[in-house]
Amino acid sequence: MGGSRLVLALMLLVAATPRGVLAGEAAAGPKGDAAPSFPPTSGLDGLRGAIRPLPDGRIELYYDWRDPAQLADWQALAGGPPQVADGELRLGGEESHTLRHVAPFLGAVEAGGTCRAIEALGNNGHCAVALHAGPWRGYWLNLRPRQQELYREDDRATVLDTTDARLRAGTPHTFHFARFGNLLRAWLDQTVAMRASDATYHQGAVLLRAWRVRAGVRGLWLLGRLDPQWLAANPKVAQQLDALRLYYAGLAALRPLWQAGQWTEATAKAKSLAAAEPYAKCPAAARHLVEDAEASAALWQAVEAGIGRLKPGDAVRADGADAVFSRYERGILSLLRDGVELAKRPAALQGDELLALVARARKVEEGRDRLALALLRLHAAEPRRAAAAEELALAARAGADTARHWGLLIPRPPTAEKLVPTQYAAGERLAFSGKPLFIEAESAAQVLGAMQVARDEAASGARFVWEPREDGEGQYGKPASRVVFLIIAQEPRSVYLWARVRSETADANSFLFALAPEGAESPNLRPWHLAPRPGWHWEPYNAASGVDAGSTRPSPLQLQPGVNSLIIATRERAVGLDKLYLSESPEAPGP
Repeated sequence: MGGSRLVLALMLLVAATPRGVLAGEAAAGPKGDAAPSFPPTSGLDGLRGAIRPLPDGRIELYYDWRDPAQLADWQALAGGPPQVADGELRLGGEESHTLRHVAPFLGAVEAGGTCRAIEALGNNGHCAVALHAGPWRGYWLNLRPRQQELYREDDRATVLDTTDARLRAGTPHTFHFARFGNLLRAWLDQTVAMRASDATYHQGAVLLRAWRVRAGVRGLWLLGRLDPQWLAANPKVAQQLDALRLYYAGLAALRPLWQAGQWTEATAKAKSLAAAEPYAKCPAAARHLVEDAEASAALWQAVEAGIGRLKPGDAVRADGADAVFSRYERGILSLLRDGVELAKRPAALQGDELLALVARARKVEEGRDRLALALLRLHAAEPRRAAAAEELALAARAGADTARHWGLLIPRPPTAEKLVPTQYAAGERLAFSGKPLFIEAESAAQVLGAMQVARDEAASGARFVWEPREDGEGQYGKPASRVVFLIIAQEPRSVYLWARVRSETADANSFLFALAPEGAESPNLRPWHLAPRPGWHWEPYNAASGVDAGSTRPSPLQLQPGVNSLIIATRERAVGLDKLYLSESPEAPGP
């Protein structure tokens, strides 16, 4: 087709909308006009993609289309039903073919994967991935044969950035597009990068779309925080995510025991966790944790029993080739191959080779044993992800329930590491580049006066900073007691600050705060009043906190080029400071 061009549109549509928009209410657009919203989805039994809940409240979703049931997470907005072929989601037709993910995201969000045009494109043909709060509003990454662009579509349509890069029809191209704070970042094939600042949209659901083209989408990865209102309308999804969070936390507790070969102890640990809070209130997480621990122990006991039945000279398989058994001492198999002695740990054998040993002791349970092999590969000191994926696929084919395990194998785009919040060591100057920044309080550049580092197992890293209130001391301390964080900015930036604090009573719920150039002699310290609330919790810096203590509305702060001193000083004693969170977005960090 003469004059055809490839347009891959990756659209992140995250609309800044008030409460109720996802329930069908209209939202004000940039000029005050009503922005239509998609009909809400409620009453779902669960999500079908691979899921990995993160400790900060976000989730990762991954769609590799290995199971056509994953399509249940997508609703057709235009065009016919999609098809899956050769590991690709196939979209396309004469006009628009658009799918919407059932779950809306709130705030910072990322999408990545691979897209290709299956055939040459006609004029205006394109495909798109989107986070979309309402039709025809949001951010686009348009990928063309020669020039790529970031584009915001609404009644004030704006090209935000462009770059030159060549794309070819029929060639798979990786993409990664992220929106966090006021910043948009995009990568094509891991190298071509674009960025822009815009804060118009903050909420929406994922879209997939092909327009006048047949396209394939492979390995679609999503990262973000699901809208709490949507979760409230889909309690079974909320329960699914809670169960997975508990299950993954339990696996983390079992992993050191598995790596040490303490299979019986791991099973006992799993049963102990399952009987305690909060697992006792989440039977699915408790059951799965115990089932996995028991399957792993049963597999390894059978492997050991099978090895115990070997006699010198027996034929075995190792590394995909025939060998002869010699002896087994201190956890090491001694084998002979072509007159050469080989030393192998049983865990290093291939899956079929281990199951051959199991078969010497008992009948192989294909589904359960394959699942246990996958766990062995996943939770080894050096995980073997490809081998684990192969075993999980075989276990699923044998009828085992493997849905909970695939989240452990979700691959991230290599460029996603550029956006991971960074932890810093004590005394460092911290560079703020636009991505969210977590800072442990004890890693301050300076801890001065009566401020001191203390321990609390409920604090991040089990440490926090405060000025304790000793017997006989008054409510108020001296502002010379302070912690100072040095923040480097390359350009002026508007940011928001949250602090994880412990402010349990009305006479121990305030700091003094200042943001000033490094070395300023008399920084203007202002009171920062906190809500009196038990336990550790996040609170934003609010310039009006004196009359609005405990507000969830943060005030913007201005970082200047160079080194900025972020100062938190004592006002009232006995207020704990655990961690800071600095972001270009006003959204709260995770729990």
